[in-house]
Amino acid sequence: MCGVGECDESGVAAQYRGKSVFVIGGSGFLGKVLIEKLLYSCDGINKVYVLMRDNRNASAQQRLDKIFQLPVFSRLQKEKPWAMEKVAVVTGDLTSCNLGLSETDEEEMIEKVSYVFHLGATVNFNDPVELMFDINVGGTERVMNLCKRMKRLQKFVYVSTAFSNSNHQVIEERIYPLPFTLNAIKKQILGGLYPKEVEKLLGKLLVVLSEKSI
Repeated sequence: MCGVGECDESGVAAQYRGKSVFVIGGSGFLGKVLIEKLLYSCDGINKVYVLMRDNRNASAQQRLDKIFQLPVFSRLQKEKPWAMEKVAVVTGDLTSCNLGLSETDEEEMIEKVSYVFHLGATVNFNDPVELMFDINVGGTERVMNLCKRMKRLQKFVYVSTAFSNSNHQVIEERIYPLPFTLNAIKKQILGGLYPKEVEKLLGKLLVVLSEKSI
């Protein structure tokens, strides 16, 4: 990402010049900072597409308009208000097939996007395990399936939740092996287990992970 102040055109900003970015999870605290930084520091960026859901109280566009009124975007509003015109809402949902994209939006993503930032997740641990799995794991799979069809894709950046690999004091930038395969976990969680069985499975997973970190 861009450093403090404006990006050096010979460095990071140059990489984004003329390129379009797709941000999933743009309404989260990291997503807001990412969008602001890209718009403020990388003047040559072409377009920033943001995946957002409609909800019962507001449309996806109305939600984005409200986000732009937050303090994090104050310097952008004051110094480079024109940059926000580069942001385009893409209505969709991580839990929907093909992210719930319209045919027009899907085609635009495939033809124009060069960088994808996936920050979308749920950290509400009161949700059913099946729903958390569908959003955090299934949603990521759907995003990657779309990325595989993008003709201009150069980078895919995934940002996990703060609770990933929480049994480690220091988390490195690498993929940590699981004691179970993803398919095994998926089969158990989505196979209709009772809550106590799911709790037992997750408890076993945490114990194994803890032992590995000692």
